[in-house]
Formats: sequence, C-alpha cells, structure tokens
Amino acid sequence: MLNMIGCGISVLDLPREWKPSSEPQKLCEKEVIKSPREIPPMPRSPPWREPSKAPGVIVDPLAYYVPYHVNPKGWGIYLREYKIKQDFMSFINKYWLFIVEPIRSVLSMLYFYSDIITFVYYTYLSVILIHELQHHIIEDTSTLSHANYPLLIKKDEESFCEYYAFWSVDKNFLTWPRRRYLELISLEAFSRRLLRQFPKKIKRAHYHINSSVLSSLKTTIPRILSALYFHWNRGSNPIYRPCLTTKMLKFLQNNYIWYISEALNITQHHLGRLLSAPTPQTSIRWIELLAPNTLFKFMDERIPVYRTRA
Repeated sequence: MLNMIGCGISVLDLPREWKPSSEPQKLCEKEVIKSPREIPPMPRSPPWREPSKAPGVIVDPLAYYVPYHVNPKGWGIYLREYKIKQDFMSFINKYWLFIVEPIRSVLSMLYFYSDIITFVYYTYLSVILIHELQHHIIEDTSTLSHANYPLLIKKDEESFCEYYAFWSVDKNFLTWPRRRYLELISLEAFSRRLLRQFPKKIKRAHYHINSSVLSSLKTTIPRILSALYFHWNRGSNPIYRPCLTTKMLKFLQNNYIWYISEALNITQHHLGRLLSAPTPQTSIRWIELLAPNTLFKFMDERIPVYRTRA
C-alpha cells in the first residue's frame, strides 16, 4: 500500500517518460527578437562568476552545477548567459507562432506583446534552473544519508533532472517556491506582477485585463514545453531524454531521504508537492521527526546563482 502525502503523486504512478502535449507542424519562423540585446534581462541579474574547472563539476548545455563537494566556496548554479541568449533567440523566432496560437486575441494588445516574450523567457529559464536545482537536491540527498557522492551515474541523473524540470513546470509547480531565485521566476508571481502594472485606462477599455486573460496566458506553457522538447531534440538524446530509468526509479522507491531533500529545497512546506514517498512509514510526522530544526537550517542555505561567460 503506497502512502500518498499532501498533494504529491506516488513515483510508481508516474509515467516513465515526459512527453510533449503536441508537436509543432509546418513551422513558420517570425523574427520576434532580432538581437540578443532584445531578450529580457534575467530576474535580479545574477552576479558574474566563472565556475570551477575541477573534476566533478556538472556541465550541461546551458548551465553548470558546481557541487559543494567539489568546491565549498564556489558552489552553485552557473547560467551560461551567452549560450542561453543565443539559444532562446533561435527558439522563440522558430516557435513563436506555434506558442501563441491559443492566445491570438491577446496579441492584438500591443502593450502586452513584450510581456508575453518575458513570460516565455521565464518559462524557458524555469526548465534550466529546476534541472540544475535537481542536481543540488541529489547532492543534498547524499549528504543527509552520509553516502558517497556522486550517488548516480550521469545518464540516470541527467535524464531524471530533465524529467523533473519538464514535469514540474508542466504541473505549475512553481506557484509557491521555497528557493529565492525560483520565486523570482515563478510564473504565478509574474502573472500577479503583470496584473498590477496595467494602466487604469487599459483596465477600463474593451480588453479588460483580469484573471481570465492571465489564465489564457498560462495555456501557452504546455506549448512552450512542447516546443522546447523538439528544439532541444530531447526525444532522441541518449543523456537528456526526460525519463525515469530503471535505476532511477529504484533509487526513488528506496531512498526516502530524497523526498526530504526535495521538500525542503523546493516548497514552502515541509513536504514535497511533486512526489510522495513510496513507503507507508514515510508519514508526515515521521519525516518531520527526521528533519529537526538543524536540518531545516542546513537546507535553508541559499543556493548561489551566477552568470558565466563560459
């Protein structure tokens, strides 16, 4: 009998692979962004810093994760800004018409145009950041369980990090993120900020901006993720294909510490909302007993986020 905690989903009930909801057909490119300079800035532009080149640094196509096991003073997430901007410009120009298909009426509001680009960019950044954050969660799992690091081989870890990133953004998992930088790119928070900034005269106009408009904007998220899946060729990538390998599934079934690490890193609650631990013993009370205040303080350390030219 599996224990279902909070609003999480048992890992045994998950599909073994994240797949796009639709496939772009007959793409017609549109020059939405002509230069990387036109791309919206990253939230609270992270400071510049070059990552360590020591063995053990995780090098992904658009970001690095430097484990604290490798570099205690320079650990964190390093966003490869030049590569991100080049890739995003190619992505949005190629898939723009596919992404905005459900919200054509909103596009007629010219003042809303740049905000839609920013919304797409934040969703794009969310996938990259949550992928890197999962590397950190897995590292914390090894620390809390006193196990040797790294815990997993590259293929099992990378495919799961990508799976977790696509699936959590797809499920709107960033509504109430615990980590500060995730709060900055939270799509929910971004939507609320949009609502506050609209001029009063616009609100009185024919196109009254309210929650229904913002809801329509959120309907683009599955299309953004579908477009990213094909843009990054994830279906045929042997390392980054978003799936649960047999070894990763076994790891999640048998390692309750991962659920504690995930809960304390991601949400504002003491328990994870994405996945539920698969054993009856991992009840709310039991996990809280295993996570005293000292553990919460350890997990509340901010994850450094940097920009890098590498």
